[in-house]
Amino acid sequence: PCAVDEFCDEPTDTCVDNLDCNNNGVADPLDIFGGTSNDINTNNVPDECDECLNDNDCADTLFCNGVETCDVDTCVAGTDACLTGQTCDEAAATCPPTGADCNTNGIGDATDIAMGTSADLNTNSIPDECDDCFNDAGCDDGDFCNGAETCDTDTCQPGANPCLLGEVCDKPTDVCSQPDCNTNSIGDLDDIAAGTSDDTNTNGIPDECEGCTTDTECDDGLFCNGTEVCINSVCESPGGACQPGQSCNEDTDTCNAAGGGGGGGGPPPDGDGDGVSDGADDCPNTPTGESVDADGCSQSQLDDDEDGIANDVDQCADTPAAEIADVDTNGCAPSQLDDDVVIEPDPQPGPDDANTNGDDGTNPGDDTNTNGEVPDIGDNGMDDNGMADEPDSDGDGVPDRTDECALTPAGFEVNSVGCALIEPDPTDDAQDGCANGIGCGAGGLATLTMMMLGFGGLKVNRRRIRRTHR
Repeated sequence: PCAVDEFCDEPTDTCVDNLDCNNNGVADPLDIFGGTSNDINTNNVPDECDECLNDNDCADTLFCNGVETCDVDTCVAGTDACLTGQTCDEAAATCPPTGADCNTNGIGDATDIAMGTSADLNTNSIPDECDDCFNDAGCDDGDFCNGAETCDTDTCQPGANPCLLGEVCDKPTDVCSQPDCNTNSIGDLDDIAAGTSDDTNTNGIPDECEGCTTDTECDDGLFCNGTEVCINSVCESPGGACQPGQSCNEDTDTCNAAGGGGGGGGPPPDGDGDGVSDGADDCPNTPTGESVDADGCSQSQLDDDEDGIANDVDQCADTPAAEIADVDTNGCAPSQLDDDVVIEPDPQPGPDDANTNGDDGTNPGDDTNTNGEVPDIGDNGMDDNGMADEPDSDGDGVPDRTDECALTPAGFEVNSVGCALIEPDPTDDAQDGCANGIGCGAGGLATLTMMMLGFGGLKVNRRRIRRTHR
């Protein structure tokens, strides 16, 4: 009853394909029927010809691919090991969240919001449960005296004092009230507003309720007690007017040396003679001749920027505090120096040299020399003859730095190193065959010789100084 390529299975009364999947010369059904091949999954195919018999036969050992399974005799791929909003880490065999995960639910915040598992009412791309706040109500601490807190995007901002200057906030009643420090049954602010009380230091408290508001209020009028001052509403005295070992004469407002008696006395002692009495001199032993400030300190005794270099020799004032440890012997920190710039002094500075950058003329490279002479401080351009802005003291066209014959007489041609050639001036104004300014004959020759010998060896010394920022 079976076709040519089929085999009749008598026990089952069926015709099955006459296949030989294992190529052993025996049809697959006979292999199974005869027990030469197993068919554990009863699919009429010898097990050795199946793709799989169980799930283990399908496992590819890759975590991120998920778990593969065996469907009868065919492997089925696994699903992704990680969820949406997670990133698979094959090496660690884990699924960390993609991006930030503020609520630590294992899903990235962006995916939480996109999938609706977290709200984002203030649209700041952060799940609301992670925000400090998303409206003002979430910031209210319930304390009236702290003022009304507000929500700035996702951060609570503290409130301001709800009471006016001089008022006192009462927490139990949530009321701002005025104190009455002078017990006149009028609130202090109303006292001040009506002019019935003064408030010299404008702190919302009547002056009569404070110990003092100015130094003048503390002055007891006694010289010998020293100068009283008002500190934090309290009068304080730094001490007597005189030094230890001196006696004070209240009648003459003077301090007398020990054993000097009580008659007229003399001026308070001034050990360093700087005009500031020792009792008020913050800087004793001022060098003779140096001017001092009201505290008796000269510039050599002060260090305003605290860089360890006294003001009188500190070439860089206001050194940044962070660079104090790095200053040089001139008091200059690295940020105050420009080591690759040198400054040429102008022996004739004045209004004929233009300051083109609006500064004080000490910033090199941007001030123009407009008079064609030795460059002004900071000049680094071209002079009005189109020459490089370099000194040329004798005007022979050769800069001083390469001129081997300084002070060449006017009218003589010179060679490349600035030395005059012994021949007439081509512009001989006198038409006498001699160079302008040089006599003819023996006298002229002597004059020229003296010039060449006397001046030829001169060199112009040009002092360079480092620019410092002030």
